[in-house]
Amino acid sequence: MIVFTYLLSNSTFSAKDLWISVKPLVREHQNTDACLIFDDSIIEKFHTDENDLICWHWGHSKGRNVKGINLLSAFYHTQRNDQSTSIRLPISFEMIKKTIRFCDLKTKKEKRASPMSKNELMQQMIVHSIANGLVFKYILADSWFASSENMRFIHQRKKHFIFDLQANRLAVLSESDRQKGSWININEFEILNNKPVKVWLKDLEYPLYLSSKFLQTKRPPLRMVQQVSDF
Repeated sequence: MIVFTYLLSNSTFSAKDLWISVKPLVREHQNTDACLIFDDSIIEKFHTDENDLICWHWGHSKGRNVKGINLLSAFYHTQRNDQSTSIRLPISFEMIKKTIRFCDLKTKKEKRASPMSKNELMQQMIVHSIANGLVFKYILADSWFASSENMRFIHQRKKHFIFDLQANRLAVLSESDRQKGSWININEFEILNNKPVKVWLKDLEYPLYLSSKFLQTKRPPLRMVQQVSDF
């Protein structure tokens, strides 16, 4: 985060500049089983005047709006067979700029919005990464990006994904139940730790693997989906 804050202080620095900078190191360590990881973070700027870049964003970790710079980052995570340690490099980023101003009819207050959603920006970053010749197999992200549209988008580009899922997602355990529309909440599935089961998510045409990761906290188990390999 400190590195990004330093780089962003130079207004001419772009995602293209970042890629040119890290490209030689990526090429040296890339492999076909690498991961492209997306991270949505906020650099807090409480005492800075509000503008299109520094404004209010929803902070998932805090459960409230936070004033600052909303940064969508893409990291390349790789480890070759002849290496004992993994490498994680930032390869792209997008700053969420809320350039559209409008009046909230309910509160009568001015609000800001971005012309592109973070899901659209992630898809754009994936397209650019593939065009740049980045070698990877998996795309990882949290539940914010786990829409059926994103899963379909990644599948069409012959990549795999591993996403966290919200507890209210609906799924079934068989193709016949899918045709009947017998959807149930994913939290109702009994899934052993690290024992994935094949499911069909609502609004998605192909099956996925659903798994649970039990955390040492009072929170419910984390549900994750992984694409079934068919290419």
